[in-house]
Amino acid sequence: MNVGLTRRLALTGLLPIAALAAARPLAVGRSADSRLIEVCKEHRAIWASISAIEATPCHPSGSAENRAREARISALLDKEQALLEEVASLPATTERGLAQKAETIKGYLPRHLADMELNEASAEYEALLSLLDDVARFGARTGMAHAVETGGVA
Repeated sequence: MNVGLTRRLALTGLLPIAALAAARPLAVGRSADSRLIEVCKEHRAIWASISAIEATPCHPSGSAENRAREARISALLDKEQALLEEVASLPATTERGLAQKAETIKGYLPRHLADMELNEASAEYEALLSLLDDVARFGARTGMAHAVETGGVA
């Protein structure tokens, strides 16, 4: 914006609106939960990749092909763990972010429960607690908590 235009907008009280309009292109397409949504999608893509690898027939144990397959799965699981830790650290602040986090947890939880014991220090446990915190916070903001406590009676 040039100085003359800025001065006229300030005098008319329209400068804040003009500043928002100028800044708007930077924010288009981004939401408060953009990073959470990206991480959740990437996490689910990794699980799909692992499932695809595991669906292929195994080569004999100890063979070069089997070692390569196991190394690919191990690398994907390491990435999955890092993403899950990030999911647990990112609070959902929108309905879409909350839904993405819930879908991610629904996708991995049955498999993790079947494969291992969870404890308070595991990323799986932390992500689940994080989702529950988000649901509670979201519910408090939207009045869901009151509806639950009163059976929907205002």
